[in-house]
Parts: sequence; structure tokens; C-alpha cells
Amino acid sequence: MLLHTWYFVKTISVIVPDNVEDEIVGSITFSENFTTRYGPIHPPFYQGTLEDALKEACSKPAKDRKILAIYLHHDASVLTNVFCTQLLGFESVMQTFENNFVLWGWDITFESNRQKLQQSVNSCLGSTAAMSLKNIPVDRLPALVLIMRIRSSTEIFNVIYGNVGVNELLSSLIECAEVFSEHQRVEIREEAERAEREMVKLEQDLAYRESLEADRAKEEAKRNQERAEHEARRRQESEKAETEARKEAYRKEVEASLPPEPPQCQGDGITKIKFRLPKGEFIERRFEANTPLKVLLDFLVVKGYPAEEFKVISSWPRRDLTALDKNQTLKDLHLCPQETVILEER
Repeated sequence: MLLHTWYFVKTISVIVPDNVEDEIVGSITFSENFTTRYGPIHPPFYQGTLEDALKEACSKPAKDRKILAIYLHHDASVLTNVFCTQLLGFESVMQTFENNFVLWGWDITFESNRQKLQQSVNSCLGSTAAMSLKNIPVDRLPALVLIMRIRSSTEIFNVIYGNVGVNELLSSLIECAEVFSEHQRVEIREEAERAEREMVKLEQDLAYRESLEADRAKEEAKRNQERAEHEARRRQESEKAETEARKEAYRKEVEASLPPEPPQCQGDGITKIKFRLPKGEFIERRFEANTPLKVLLDFLVVKGYPAEEFKVISSWPRRDLTALDKNQTLKDLHLCPQETVILEER
């Protein structure tokens, strides 16, 4: 049998040469030489590695998935020519492949290429799948290995051997497509429900994050306002303290320069001024009659009633003493021998 196989492959142009190193190159060579030998009337073959073909078919969302069909070719099988020209070229078979399958072909005529396939299947689908393909006898080739992904499991669903008629092949492909479609509808619905749940969760998470952000923004605005108010109070208090310090320094300066109050027994040259304060209290002080008005106003500064903040109103005639010439004497202003003046806030 080995001698017959060697003789057969030597007398025709092989589809894939012996010892193909690159699986992508091998798949492209397979597709091109298959078309050259059997003509263009056949389902298109995926060009790439087996792993890439598996991803193209099975590693997509459920609505985009297809079944992976691995076509195993062997030039020494008497079934090959009929299978390739008549079965794969049948219109309904091609239509079924186009609608439901990703077709990947590999030539296992040479043992080296069979071994390479075994390694790829073992890597992509596991040792059980690799062992099941290894044991296919040559006289049952070609073969179509149908692989589908159901939920999280990717497994061989069926193997269609070369000794079938077109009706049996078509029935097997349609049965596989119907089983896959039934599971696919369930997974599409589950994925949609899962996507909807995830969307609701995303919206809830977004709303929660926005709420947290709004709360943080409010807290930050509150802290900023509190800092601004604190800074304003601190500035006002500082300004007030500075103002008070300046006023106190000025008051002490005025107090130091204020002439002493004359004694009561001094005689006619004395006038007694009574001051009615804004809250109704009274204070009084004696001044010499020839004292300038400025001294009277300085006395009020010492008592905490500066002219910048208070008017000093004489009773008759009614006038604001702070608006008069401060160099005039109390006698000139007819504030002798006694007078009551009223302090009013400006």
C-alpha cells in the first residue's frame, strides 16, 4: 500500500508539497492547486492557519459564528476525484457551505503534512480530536471534519467520509447547520440578554459615578466657599485689627498731647461742656475758655468718638462743630461758661 501511494503521488502534480514548513503557505498552495486540478467550481477555501480558520468560524459573537469544516485530502484515495469534482461542485452543497461554514483544506498525502495537521489540531482542539483524525484510513478519505462551538465548548460534531453520495453529504451538512442554528439562536438570545444586563449595569454604574462626582463637586464647592468665607473673615478681622490698631495708636498719640483738665476752682476762664453720647449717657469735662475747638474734638477722640465717625452738635444755634474751623476757641464759638453738645453717628 505504501509503494502504491508513493508511485501515485509521483505520477501527478501534488496539491501540497512534502514537508511544508509554513501552514499559511501550505493553505494558500492547497487552494491554488486544488482549483488548478479540479476547476473553480467548488466552495472557497479559507487561506491561513488552522488556528486562524477556527477563530474566523468560532471565536466571534454568536450571531456571527459559523461551523468550521476541515477538508482532508489524500491523492492516493480512489474516492478523491469524484468527491472533489462532483460532490464539492454540487450547487446546493456549495450554497450550504457559503451560508453556514468556513472551509479550510489540507493535504495529508505526505506523512510530514499529516503530522503537521496532527500538531495543529492538538494545539487548537486537544489530543482527543487529534487522535480521532489520525485514525482515519486512506480508503475513507477525503473527509470533512465538522467543528462547531456551542457555548464555551468547541468540539467535533461529525466526520463525513468520502464514500458518500451527494444527497447524503448534503443531508449531513444541513443536519449539522440545523443543530448549530438551534444552539446559535439560544446563544444569540442569551448574549443579547447579557448585553442588556451589562448595559443596565453600565448605565447604573455611570449614574452612580455621576452622582458621586456631583457629590464631590458639591463638597468641593462647599469647601471652596467655606475657605473663601474663612479667608474673607480673616481678611476682615485683619483689616479691622489693623484699623483698630491705627485708631488706638492715634488715640494714644492724641491723649498724650491733650492738655490737662483745668481745676474747678480756676474761675471765670473755665467752661464746662457736657457731652450726650449716642446711647444717652453723659460725660463732661472742663476746658479753658480760650481752648481751640480742636482740643475738644481731641478729647472726644480719646473717649472713642472721632470726628470721622461722629457729628458733634451744639444745641443753640444748632450746628455741627466738626464742620467748623478747629482753630476757633470755645469762647469764640459761644460754648461758655457751659454747653451741652450731642454726639450723633454719621
